[in-house]
Order: sequence, then structure tokens, then C-alpha cells
Amino acid sequence: MKKEKYKLSTKRHALILLLTLFVFFVIFLVNDFRSSIKNSTDELNNSMLSIGKSVSDRLKTINRIYSFLEKDMEKSLKKILLKVSRHYNSTGRLPANLKNFYGENPYINLYIINSSLKVIKSTKQEDIGLDFSSTEKFSRRLYSIIKSGEYVSDRINLSIKARQLTKYSYMPSRDKKFIFEASYNMEKFNPDLDYDSIRSFTSGLINAKLSIKEINLYDTEGRCYNKPGFDLERNTAPGRYLANKRSFATKQGQFVHSRDGVKTESYLYYPYVIHGKMGNDLEIGIEVKYDNESIIRVQKEKLAFQASIIFMVVTFLIFVYIYSDTYLFIPLGSILEAIENVKNNNLDFKAKIKVKNEMKVLADHFNKMVESLKKNISEKEAARTLLEKAMKKKRKIYFDTTMALANSIEAKDKYTGGHCERVMNMSLLIADHIGLNEQEKEDLQYGSLLHDIGKIGIHDDILNKPTPFTEEEYELVKQHPVTGYSIVANIEFMDKAREIILHHHERYDGSGYPHGLAGENIPLMARIISIADSFDAMTSGRVYRPNRFMVAEAFLEMDRCSGTQFDPELLTNFRDAYIKKFGPALNRFAEDIERESCR
Repeated sequence: MKKEKYKLSTKRHALILLLTLFVFFVIFLVNDFRSSIKNSTDELNNSMLSIGKSVSDRLKTINRIYSFLEKDMEKSLKKILLKVSRHYNSTGRLPANLKNFYGENPYINLYIINSSLKVIKSTKQEDIGLDFSSTEKFSRRLYSIIKSGEYVSDRINLSIKARQLTKYSYMPSRDKKFIFEASYNMEKFNPDLDYDSIRSFTSGLINAKLSIKEINLYDTEGRCYNKPGFDLERNTAPGRYLANKRSFATKQGQFVHSRDGVKTESYLYYPYVIHGKMGNDLEIGIEVKYDNESIIRVQKEKLAFQASIIFMVVTFLIFVYIYSDTYLFIPLGSILEAIENVKNNNLDFKAKIKVKNEMKVLADHFNKMVESLKKNISEKEAARTLLEKAMKKKRKIYFDTTMALANSIEAKDKYTGGHCERVMNMSLLIADHIGLNEQEKEDLQYGSLLHDIGKIGIHDDILNKPTPFTEEEYELVKQHPVTGYSIVANIEFMDKAREIILHHHERYDGSGYPHGLAGENIPLMARIISIADSFDAMTSGRVYRPNRFMVAEAFLEMDRCSGTQFDPELLTNFRDAYIKKFGPALNRFAEDIERESCR
């Protein structure tokens, strides 16, 4: 129902508006929080990059320190290798005990590598059998040493098995069958260097920068250099492992923000390379674990603040809706219900408003307006009743006057008794079928009853003549529509009826009289009277044609004149209306058919 629809529509629109505002507000807060997280992340990343740069700069300094230390070590290693080379070149045999060439120094080791790049002798038994042919860059460098026959000293690198910082020097034999290799373990200097060693410099940075939780050094395969056992593995830490690999591939810092339960940990992987002369570079991946708890704490605080704001906004919106419902929507619904009842003519219904605000004032004025309307309607109903009675009386006077005039016409012609009334009935039958309004039907009544009133001016001898009219008599009879028009011309309520009287003998093909009108130029009601008048003339008999037609015969004759004398469409409507009212059995006289229908 409409009143419910109106009430719900108002509430629904207000609720949609409030929800829309709330959604936009939440979207704004979410975007603000996401922007805050992004800014915090960017700030964290920039801070971590700065730290990574600091660690890289620190490594450069340490690298220079180690480079300085390596120069002294290189002289010692070269002397040892010269001794081994001279021994082999003079005797043609490999030395039996390599330690005889450098004494008991635990930090020095000697190796003999054959032309297949395998270690065949070493002061470290665990390194015998090492095969360097599988290392592409290093193997190419070893072959170039054999070919050149010259001494080469490389930069520090990690030993293959022990993963210790080691200085390496190489000297090929004169016959190019062997390479003599000497190494010095640079880890010996770590205690002396304290925070300037590669292993221990990270602790100094952690102490200096409170935001750093941990710094680790990894090789390209994720093996930890400064903390044995802290290796990165693809299975256990795939994100960190791949970030370390990518840092070497891209030569750029890589970030990882991983979640461990409720904690978020942030890592930076930053590459650093110590280039060796042998193509066997020392690649160090710097891992910086950042303390982002302060940033997370700020984010949580902001999230809590925004949640409290949302709670207050929701509370406020609920309050606004309840207040609006109590002081606006419910009173408005009562007024709409009252309007709906008034629209349905229930003028006794009152709008009841409990709250004391403008809505109550509006309801009170509405109730007073309805009371005044109810009083005015009562007065108008009484006036209308009196007016209807007067109009009914007036119409009766008009109709009685018209019937009196019609009867005066029929009194002149003994064959036309009841003709005018029958023409009226047939005309109204057509009018009802085609849907004329009440005023048109009233005009049709007057016109049909008085269509032959002009015959008053024709002598009785002519009207009742049993033989055909002479030409002069017919011309006189043809004047009766104009005479009739003149008789009623000054009667006000005959305004439409006089047009019917004037044109009821016009023919559809234009051959009628008095004006020779054709088709729809003939007034509609005159065309209706023409059909009804002819039908009654054929089915009732005339002085010049005493044998009347049966109804079926009359319709056949009228069909023959369809389109010439009669309007074809109106004639079809007349037949349909007649059959609908009196039935399809038309091979009878109209009088009998109509009498049976009245039983």
C-alpha cells in the first residue's frame, strides 16, 4: 500500500544517506591507514637502505685494512713458494714434507695442484683430493697461471670447507705440470682488529644503531659467515633466501617483510663484493634485521585511534537515526497515513502526533483543515443534491416538451404513430454501442424525437397520400428538415438537436438534402438518426408502402445502401448492437422481436 511505501521510502533514503556517509568515512580512514602503512614502510625501507649503505661503507674500510695486511702476508707466501718451486725444478720430484718449507706456523698451508686441477698434496689432509676443474672461472684462471708460468697472488676469499677468510698465492712449476699454492688464514688478525674484522664489525654497528637488531653476512648460497648455524635455507626461509640471491643478481638492496605469528620482521639484503685477481670474487650478502616494533606500535596506536573514531561515528549516526525516527519519520508517517485516509474519503481519521515539535503543529493544522474540508463537503453535497433535483426536474420538463412536440407530429400521420420514440430507441442502441457520453445521448434523444417536426408545415393530404408524391409535392416534403431547424432554432437546449433535425436526410455519398453533405462532413448524430429512421420506416410500414419488412430483409436492404445512403461503419455497429440485444433470429418483424425481449 502506498502509505507504507511512502513511510518506508523516507526512512530508507535517510538510512541509505547515513550508511553512504559512513562508508565514505570508513573508506577515507582505510585509505589514510593504508597510506600511513605505505609511508611507514617507505620510511623503514629508506632507513634500512641507509643502514645497508653504512654497513657497506664499513666493509670498504675493513677491506682496505685487510688489503694492507695482505701485502705483508704476500711477501712471506712468495718466499715459501719460491723454495718449493726451486726444490722441484732442481730435483724433478715433489717434496715429501711440505711443512719443511715454512716451519710450524699454524696459519700457513701449502698445496700442490696437478694439471687436472686436483689437489694431490697438502699440509691439510682434509683438502687432498679437492677438484677445482668444476669451478669455471677459477679453473680458467688456474690454467692461465700454468700457461703464463708466472707467480700470482689473489685477494682474500673464503676457504671452501672451513669458510674462513684466507689469503692465496700461486706459482706454477717450470714444466707446467703443477701449481704450488700457499694460503694464510687471515682470521688470525680478528682478535687484534676487534671491531674492524669482518667477523666482528657487525656487533659494533648494532650497538651504535639502536634500530638494528641483527647483522649477518652470507655467501651466495645462504651460508652464514659470522654466525655458524644461521644459514639461510630455501625450505625454512624461502623469502629471505631468494632476497639474498636477488641482491647478488641485481646488485641492489632487497627488502623482506615477513610475519612471524603476531610479529612482523623486516630484513634488508645488500650485496658487497671483494674482487679477486683470479676471477674468484668474494661476494658477501649483508643481512640487516631491523627493529620495526616502534613503527608497528605507532601503526597500532593509529589503528586503535581510528577504530575509536569509527565507534564514535557509528554511535553518532545511530543517535541521529533514532532521533530522526522519533521526531521526524514516525510523525511524518502518521501525517502520511492521515493523508491516505483523507484521499480514500475517510474524513474522520485524525493525525496523532505524540512529540511536541513542528510536526505536531503541522498535524494539528492538517486536522483542522480536514474538519473544515469535511464541513465544506457536507455543504456542497447538500447544494449538489438540490442542484441535481433541479436539473432532473428541468430535464423532465425538456423531455416532456419534446415528447409533446413529437406527438403533435405523429398526430398528423396515422401511419407514424410511435415512430419518433422507436427512432430514439434505435438511435440510443447505436449510441451505447459506440460509446457516446451522456450529454451526446441526451442531445440524440431530443434530435431523434423531433427529427420530423418540420412536417407540421406540410398539409395532411400530402403526408397521408397513398400514391407517390408529385415532383412539386416531393420538393415541398424535402423542406421539412429546414422547417424543423427553424422551429427549434431559438430553443437553447436544442443547440445540438437542431443540427440532427437539419441533416438527418443527408446521404453518405452526398446525394441527400438539404445541403448535399457527404461522409464525415455529416454530423455523427445525424448519420445515426438516418439509419434508425430508415430502419423503422422499413420495419413499421408507410402509407405509400403498407407491407412492412422483416428485420433480416430490412438489414439486407440497408446493406445494399451501405456507403451510398448510410455510413458503413455505423451500419455495422447498428447490426451488431441489435443482434446483441435481441438475438440473431432476424427473420421476424421488429415488433415481435422487441416484444419478446421485454418479457
